[in-house]
Amino acid sequence: MFKYFLILTLILTSLIAQTQLKSVYVINTKEIKLSDINKNVQNDKIIYTISPQRHTKKVKTKELLRLLKKSGLKPHTTGYFPYVNFIQKSPIDTSRIKNFVQEYYKKHYPTIKIKNLLITPRSFTTSLPKEYTLHMQKKSFLHNKAVVILKSNTGRETFFNAFINATLEVVSARKKIGRNEELSLLNTSKTKVSLEKFYAPPLMYLKPSTLQAKHTINKDSIISSRDIRPLFLVRRGSNVNVSLDSSNLSISFTAKAIQNGCYGDIIQIINHKGKKMKVVITGKHQAEVE
Repeated sequence: MFKYFLILTLILTSLIAQTQLKSVYVINTKEIKLSDINKNVQNDKIIYTISPQRHTKKVKTKELLRLLKKSGLKPHTTGYFPYVNFIQKSPIDTSRIKNFVQEYYKKHYPTIKIKNLLITPRSFTTSLPKEYTLHMQKKSFLHNKAVVILKSNTGRETFFNAFINATLEVVSARKKIGRNEELSLLNTSKTKVSLEKFYAPPLMYLKPSTLQAKHTINKDSIISSRDIRPLFLVRRGSNVNVSLDSSNLSISFTAKAIQNGCYGDIIQIINHKGKKMKVVITGKHQAEVE
């Protein structure tokens, strides 16, 4: 019995010692302790102090890792960040700002699962105006670190940093997709990824027969708006079934497309007599005279 108890103690001690290091910590005082990084630490002590005139402290990640190892902790990181920021907690209530940021990300990413969201003022703030509006910088949703702008009725602006830990489902390439190749369930798949940094909005849903690759997309790549264009329903040089409907006349004929086109595009065609005319694409190899 004692043997099993000893083994369990060793396992628990090992789990306590292992620490996942984060890039941002919010602390209650100007004293930064081991327990701010690992709440279950056994021999707590002060490792840094925020200077009286400031409310933040930035420490090199490598330096902090060495210090934690000397103190008996075994930290590891997910992703690379050169510095760790310690921020003294502000007494203000940020729940409204937090809800605003959550809704902002959910609007852009319907499949998002938010694990944690941290809101901190850029400068130490003790109170908020009674009435204010909130705004996000353009394309903030592409990053897991964003800036929230609080604007009071008097026009004064206060800036907040938002740090979001979340996952979402996106469309990725199941295999290498060639230029102008149609995107389908055969060459794409749904993938769960962490929200870190996107250079363009990722594709989240795929409606069959609607999109094609703008250029070659490598296997396992996340597909973004930069990689796709509407699917060509008519290609240059292909035959098109053209219809002409009016109150007095209804005819159909086959012509050759001079241009590529998607649904609703106006393109030029040439009939068997060599006459050019404009048509509106209505389906795959289908068009109507404009």
